[in-house]
Amino acid sequence: MKKIFLWAGVPVGIIILIGMIFYIYQVPVQKYFGKKAIEKYITAQQINRKDMQLLDSGASLMKGGYRATYKIKTDPEKEYSYYYRSWAKSDPYHISLNVYKNGTALNSSDPSIKHPPLSDDFKEK
Repeated sequence: MKKIFLWAGVPVGIIILIGMIFYIYQVPVQKYFGKKAIEKYITAQQINRKDMQLLDSGASLMKGGYRATYKIKTDPEKEYSYYYRSWAKSDPYHISLNVYKNGTALNSSDPSIKHPPLSDDFKEK
């Protein structure tokens, strides 16, 4: 009986250990690179950090990446959600921006958005 438990328990333990290592490594890494990229993106949008209020943020293991949602004092009725994904090569700074008003996503070309998303051909510095 002990041999069966040993043969079944060792692979399960290894899988759990690998999962824990992945989680411990991935969350802080995504958070660090995501915060830096979002800061650069906000700077490129020419938004003053003092005018922003962080509503929600966090790393996403299911989708991969980091998300931060802000309310901006110059545009108070909208929420700006920045998503960092390291594999999103076509997006400036690997960031996609979604703007919400009353829980509904706005089109990126909506004229009421005071801080629109950067264009895909924006050159990073």
